[in-house]
Amino acid sequence: MTKPMKAVQELIRDALTSLQRKSTDDPEKHWFTRSVIAGELEAPSKHLNPSRKGALQNLVDGGLVEMRAKPNDAKKVPEYRLVR
Repeated sequence: MTKPMKAVQELIRDALTSLQRKSTDDPEKHWFTRSVIAGELEAPSKHLNPSRKGALQNLVDGGLVEMRAKPNDAKKVPEYRLVR
């Protein structure tokens, strides 16, 4: 893996950690959409660019981040959280 990809993965992990710290919800409810993660990264469009999406998927594939479909959502929007 290249250094830039590792740096992007680190940014995403830091954003998820920060979101979890800020959340007042029960830890079991710490699931975040890509747009919320992008907002934490201060992306102007509130969307993750392709390299950040790829880095997030690599974190999921590596077992560091969990992914699920948002419950009760017809669009099946993916949500993410750090593995405990």
